[in-house]
Amino acid sequence: EILAIEDSDQAKKDAHPFIGERIKITGTSRDDLNGTGGLVQDFDETKGRYVVLLDAKEGEEAKPFKLKSENIKLEAEADAEAAAAVAEAADEDAELAAALALSQGKAPSKDEPPRLLHVQIYRG
Repeated sequence: EILAIEDSDQAKKDAHPFIGERIKITGTSRDDLNGTGGLVQDFDETKGRYVVLLDAKEGEEAKPFKLKSENIKLEAEADAEAAAAVAEAADEDAELAAALALSQGKAPSKDEPPRLLHVQIYRG
């Protein structure tokens, strides 16, 4: 009997691979939820949604929330995408700083950190 329960759990996990995984919420219409982490506990077959125990915010208890699969990313995958976006933005800032230095007749310095720039484009 216990083996049947374990087989059933494994079949459910195979059908719904996010079960038991740490995730981050993405792409919902609720900005307060996007970026929130949680642990996927189950899949609600009647609603077609994952049951996620959301990470507790300071002073609050963790609470379950039902989410569509398209609004869930594995935490490691979401963190890797965020790190790549930060690195890309840093590269763009460095390119802009170098372009500014060149436009002012200066050679860009590797020792000088990139500065944030404000650029306005006028079309007339």
